[in-house]
Amino acid sequence: MDAERREGKGDEPIRSNEASNGLGAWEDMAHLLRSVARLMARLLQATHLAVLVNDGGQYRPVETLGYRVTPAVSFSQESGVLKHLEREVGPASVCFDDSESGFWVWDLPDHERVALEDLCADILAPIRVKGRLLAVVSLGPKKSGELYSRTELSLLQMLGSEDRWDRRLA
Repeated sequence: MDAERREGKGDEPIRSNEASNGLGAWEDMAHLLRSVARLMARLLQATHLAVLVNDGGQYRPVETLGYRVTPAVSFSQESGVLKHLEREVGPASVCFDDSESGFWVWDLPDHERVALEDLCADILAPIRVKGRLLAVVSLGPKKSGELYSRTELSLLQMLGSEDRWDRRLA
């Protein structure tokens, strides 16, 4: 894993890359996603945060926080990561050990596991609109070193819920 990415300070400004999301005006979506990303980073004190959106069939980071260099990762719509998130109701824990919560990671192809490591991902939180996956928020470990609590995971589920985004985009 790239050591420079792991050593991000966590307080660097969020960077935007140009990308289209295929769901409407990118400017409106980017504003909402930046707001949610900043809120998540502030509330949860994550060392790293990346917002991945659909860019030509590949989900790529368009907003990042805590990385020295934006990770050069992507997940196809058919990837094991996105298929897992389609089955999940809320955020998915990413564990690279053999614990029960991380067993799904070991079923992924090597390049997808490496991409998750490059993102420093501990949690993947899907954001859905009208039944479609709008974005995936990847959160790194908490600055305190603690695990994310059930309350924090519930907050992520609420922030990513379809109803919340459908109302804002209506």
